[in-house]
Amino acid sequence: MFPMDVEAFHCLPPKCKPLLDWFTSQYVRPVEVLPYESAEGGYIWIWGPGVAPREMLMEKFPTTAEWVVNETASALEELDYLWSPRPHDEEENYLPEEEMIPEEDYLPEGA
Repeated sequence: MFPMDVEAFHCLPPKCKPLLDWFTSQYVRPVEVLPYESAEGGYIWIWGPGVAPREMLMEKFPTTAEWVVNETASALEELDYLWSPRPHDEEENYLPEEEMIPEEDYLPEGA
C-alpha cells in the first residue's frame, strides 16, 4: 500500500481513507510492478488490464458520497491514470494437486 505521506494524499479528507486503503490494497502503480516495452507501446499488463481508479471506486463503493469517490480518485489519478492489479503470491496462482483438472478434461479428443 501507499504510505499516506504521498503528496497527492496530504489534503484528502479522512472520509477518503477507507477508499484509498482498499484501492491501494488491490491495485498498484504500473511503474512498480510491470515491465515496460517501448516497442510494444508501454506497459505489458501481466496481472490483468489497467484499471481507472474512478471507475473502480464508483463500482466498489456505489453508496458512498460522490464527492468522497471523486476526491479519492483524483488523488490516485494524479499518480497514474491506469493502475495494475496487484500481483499475487505464486501459490495463489496454482491449484493444489488434488484440485487440479484432469488433463483429459481439457485436451481435445485424440490428443
